[in-house]
Amino acid sequence: MTGSSPHALLAIRRTCEELKSTVGPIERARLELVTSLLARLIVDARDLPALQSRRQAALRSAASEPDAEPLPLQAYAAVERGHAEALEAAINAELRAIAPGEPTGSASGSPEPFDHSAFERYLIEQLGESDQVRVASAAVASRGFSKQTVLVTLAGQQRLPSELALRIDRPFNFLGTTVLDEFEPLRGLYRLGVRLPQPFALEATGSVLDGPFIVFARRPGVLIGNNFQPPPRRPVLAANVARQLAQIHRLDPASVSGLRGVNRYVLDSVRADIATSKAHWQAIGSPGPLMHVAFEWLERHIDRVDGPQAVVHGDFNFNNLLIDGDQVSAIVDWEFLHAGHPAVDLGWFHYGAEGVAGWSEFLDLYRQAGGFAVDPAVLDYFIVLGQTRLAVMTLQTAAGFADGKFDDIKFGLAGALYTPKSLQRIAAALERISSSAEWA
Repeated sequence: MTGSSPHALLAIRRTCEELKSTVGPIERARLELVTSLLARLIVDARDLPALQSRRQAALRSAASEPDAEPLPLQAYAAVERGHAEALEAAINAELRAIAPGEPTGSASGSPEPFDHSAFERYLIEQLGESDQVRVASAAVASRGFSKQTVLVTLAGQQRLPSELALRIDRPFNFLGTTVLDEFEPLRGLYRLGVRLPQPFALEATGSVLDGPFIVFARRPGVLIGNNFQPPPRRPVLAANVARQLAQIHRLDPASVSGLRGVNRYVLDSVRADIATSKAHWQAIGSPGPLMHVAFEWLERHIDRVDGPQAVVHGDFNFNNLLIDGDQVSAIVDWEFLHAGHPAVDLGWFHYGAEGVAGWSEFLDLYRQAGGFAVDPAVLDYFIVLGQTRLAVMTLQTAAGFADGKFDDIKFGLAGALYTPKSLQRIAAALERISSSAEWA
């Protein structure tokens, strides 16, 4: 929103704040999302030019040091980390100025259009349910980047549980995933004892609802964190999470029917993931020197990450773990499921592990539960890979929202608020790793 007046944005924000006291909880949650997004726009208009000038000055200063041509990775990463931290601090300060407490709301569980009759006909004609079955209620629990989850309560059913969860492909999906590829391997994993909701059926045509979907049994539990906000330290929960992840990794990939990547070398799998993520970043057209450096570093060190092949969730974090007490009730959202290096999941979960247990403590719990012992340098590699991939996703959500492909303000919010956090993590990891001559 280059050139926007911060005064105009502040006026819009004040209007949103005034409206909150006049509307219901769902509308209030959505207004909170809008005000959070406005905080980023205000920072972009008011503070970003000065922050960028400061970054350029720091880069010039670092480059003027003796023996600093080309600029060493460690020095470059330190400057980029400082810039990302300053940007995040400015956004957080603006959020605190909006209102005390949590900076964002959530409209999860809000009513959305759902064709009760069409789903009832599907249950009767395709799944053999009683002709007395009725949809007692249906509500969207999650509107993800590629899928939405709808919780459905049935009455009069005889074959299925009364509580179901539907995982439905969204019309626009920049991740390129579909439930069509998930159903067969998920049935196999469920039979092997992995803690996931029981998958009952796949509707592959997309003609019943707004897209193809999988029918699952609903599991108890709640989401207690995400990629950027892990729960506080909980040792008992950490041990259970580590045990679930180790169980997945120790499965024989060849035993899971339909699993992607079983006949591919781990190194080739990682190389393909990097190429795909880099292509997505380049397609966005978003300037990002740090992202360029991160991809260059990943490509230069890729030969060091060969190792064991495991069943990999691909998005293992607290946003995809239903927690009931101190136990994982179910692991959900398996769209990135594949055969690959177990450190893909470990690196992706790094910041969640730091929050719930501490990184070294979680790795100990994971190994004690039967997980792989992975070289620390390889783990560092996958931490950088995970955050680079995550930054691409947040940039894609921001671009999709700006292009009008998403109709939910939370996607604009995710790109605006979470991209600086990902960049900060990438820079900090590269700065730390580059202090070792072996990985510089």
